[in-house]
Amino acid sequence: MSKPQPKETLLDLIKAGDTERLGDFFYTSAAKARGTVKVRPVDIGWEDYTLTPDKFEPADTDPADMDEAMRWAVIVDDIPECEADTKAQMYVDRETGDMIIAALSGPAHDHDVAIRMVARDLKAEQANAPSRKVLRETARIADNQNNQKIGKFTITRFRDLGKAKPKPVVVKGVRYADEISYMVAKPGGGKSVLETDICYHIASGRDWHGHKVEQGLVVYFAAERKALQDRRVMAYRKHYGDERKDVPLVVIGGTPNLTDDKRQDAQEMVKIIRALEVEYGLPCRCITIDTLARTFGGRDQNLGQDMMKYVHNVDLLKETFPSAHTSVIHHEGWETGRAKGGIDFDGAVDASFRITKTGDTFKLACDGANDGVEGDILCFTMKSVELGLDEDGEPITAPVIIPAADVVGDLVKATETKQAKAEADAWDILLELSAGGHAVGGGMWLAKFRETEPEANERTMQSRWHRAVKALEKTGRVASSGSPKVYTLVEMQG
Repeated sequence: MSKPQPKETLLDLIKAGDTERLGDFFYTSAAKARGTVKVRPVDIGWEDYTLTPDKFEPADTDPADMDEAMRWAVIVDDIPECEADTKAQMYVDRETGDMIIAALSGPAHDHDVAIRMVARDLKAEQANAPSRKVLRETARIADNQNNQKIGKFTITRFRDLGKAKPKPVVVKGVRYADEISYMVAKPGGGKSVLETDICYHIASGRDWHGHKVEQGLVVYFAAERKALQDRRVMAYRKHYGDERKDVPLVVIGGTPNLTDDKRQDAQEMVKIIRALEVEYGLPCRCITIDTLARTFGGRDQNLGQDMMKYVHNVDLLKETFPSAHTSVIHHEGWETGRAKGGIDFDGAVDASFRITKTGDTFKLACDGANDGVEGDILCFTMKSVELGLDEDGEPITAPVIIPAADVVGDLVKATETKQAKAEADAWDILLELSAGGHAVGGGMWLAKFRETEPEANERTMQSRWHRAVKALEKTGRVASSGSPKVYTLVEMQG
C-alpha cells in the first residue's frame, strides 16, 4: 500500500513559482476571513509604520511574478468581537511560507482577540465563499474612490481626490451601482411589469431599450403576488425566446419586515444574495424590493421615525452589495402625484422614477436625481404573452413591455423643441448681459437662464443650460475661456 503524499505547503508553491495558486490562496483566505485582497506598494516595506490599509492597491489579476506575490496581502476590517476600527494586514513570508500578521490597528485591548478571531476564520470551511470574480468586483467598486475608513466613517482628503471617475453603470443613464432608487405609479400603472423588464435585461446582458447594461445577478424580492411575478419572468423568457438555463434572475417570495430595529430580515436577505452570488459566480447588480408597503412591517409610512427605520434596513443591502443598484417599488397616492408616506424616503434615495398612463400608453420619467439628468426616459405599451392553458382551456398570460415607437418619436420632437427654445433663450440672455462684447461669467448667465422658467426644476434647467451652451459653442456662436469660465459672443469678439 503506497504512503499518502505529504500535503503541499505555501512554501512549496513559493519554491515552484506557482503564482496562480498563490493568488487562489489569497482569495480563499479573504473569503474565509471576510477580508479583501490588496497589494503592498513597491516603495513601502512590511515593517514601515506608514503602511496603513489605505496605502494598499487593488489586486485585479494573479500576481505577475513571485516578487509581486510576496506583496499581496489580505486586509480584514470586520473582525468579530472587536471594535469597528480594528484591522489586520496579513501576508505570506517568503522564507518560511507562513501567514504573518504584519500589523494590527485599533485599540490595543482588541489585539489578542483579533489574532484569535482571524486565525479561527482562516481555518473555516469555504463552502459558501464568494468566487474570485465576485470578490474582485466588490474590490473594484470599493476602490472607485480614494477613501480611508475609520469605523463607520469614510475620509477623503483633498490631496487624494485625483481625477473624477464615472459612476459604475448598471443601466446607463438610469441606474448605477451603490445607489438606491424608487419607482412609483398608481395601482395598475405598470411599475412591477416595467421593473421586471429592467431586471430581465440586466440579468440577460441585453441593452435596455438603447441603454447599455452591466450584466450580473438580479434578485427580485416579490413580497406580493409572487406567483404572478414568476409568470412575468416566464413571459420575458418566451417573448425573447431565451432558453438559457443560467440567466441569473432569481425571484424570491416572502414578506420581510424592513422596519425591524435589529434588521434581522434584512440580514437574511443578505445571506440569500451572498449564496446566490456563489451559485452563479457573478456579482449582484440589482436588488428589487416589491413593494415598500408589503415590507413595511405594519408600521405607519407617514411617520418619519418609521420611514427612517425602513431606510436603515435598505441601507444594509446597499452597503453590503456595492456592485448593485437597490430598487424599491412604491405606491403613488391617488391625488398627490407623489410617493405615499413620509418625505424622509425621498431624501434617502439617489433617484426617483414615476410612471404615468394616458390611454394604453405609459411613460417613465425620472422626477428626482441627486447626481443625474431628470426627465422622460421611455414610453411604452404592454403586450400579453400566452404561457399556456388552464384547466378550463383558458389562456394563462402575463405582460411584457413594448416601446411605443410613435410616442417615442413625438417625445423626441418635443425634447428637440424644448432644447431649441433653450438655445434661443441662452443666446438672447448672453447678448443682453454682454452689453456689446463683454465677457460674461457662467454663474450669472445660468442665473438669468433659470428665470425663463421659474417653476421648472432647478436641476432640469441647469441641464438644459449646459446642453444649450455646448450647442452654441459647437456651432461657433459662443467662445469660452479661463477658469472659472467666461463666455463671449463670437460675433462681438475683436
